[in-house]
Amino acid sequence: MGFSYAVKRALSVSSGLAQIGEFSFILVGMGVTLGMLPEEGRDLVLAGAFISIALNPVVFHYSNAFYAYIEKHSTLSKLFTIDDKHSAQAEKCLLKQKKHIIIVGSDVIGSHVIKDTEGAQKKFVVIDVNHEKVDDFKAVGVETIIGDAAEAEILEQARLSEASAVVILVSDPYETGRIANAVRRYRLI
Repeated sequence: MGFSYAVKRALSVSSGLAQIGEFSFILVGMGVTLGMLPEEGRDLVLAGAFISIALNPVVFHYSNAFYAYIEKHSTLSKLFTIDDKHSAQAEKCLLKQKKHIIIVGSDVIGSHVIKDTEGAQKKFVVIDVNHEKVDDFKAVGVETIIGDAAEAEILEQARLSEASAVVILVSDPYETGRIANAVRRYRLI
């Protein structure tokens, strides 16, 4: 939320970061080996790691419940809702958008796709979670949405039902599959 991300994403990321990771084991091992950390300190870090690993699914579950609670209560919703000017502007502009191409992941290849198809008179909508990348596209007049393309509300905002194509340019194969499945599910609705 402090970095202007939506509450749902902020809760999800913070829940994931709440767990002590494997890197802490490496640091603790080095600390004990170099004599900078007593063995009792190592035991405390390991105990903390086991507890955080065990509690992580519970934290994820309650972060989703907390988000649902925030949505239901208007006072909290106003307090935690960040006015995302990018999404609001894209939503207004996309109300008229039809037969556009949705580009998910706005890296260098996304720029090339848009540039190489300029003569075809196609309209584009770029969806990405990175504010800076989205701002670069917005600066050259491309409609943008900040968010996770695997979420139905983002796909609806991008007017997927009116789009002529979806181009997924995400480098992570897991994320690509997740987004492709969400697009398929949305098209079937």
